[in-house]
Amino acid sequence: MISVERGIEYTDLVKEAPWELESHPPPSWPEKGAISFKNVNFRHKPDGPLVLRNVHEFFYPGRK
Repeated sequence: MISVERGIEYTDLVKEAPWELESHPPPSWPEKGAISFKNVNFRHKPDGPLVLRNVHEFFYPGRK
């Protein structure tokens, strides 16, 4: 494929969503929060095998 054709393909691409949301969270939104996973399974592809099973994890606020 020549570069002109490739350039035309790029101009026809569907525009991606913006990186920032147009809305802002309400003032009551917590400044610090915890994250909890209970019985979560992960896979790389929707129809692929599970790569992590029954993950249980709790991440405390303010910690790395």
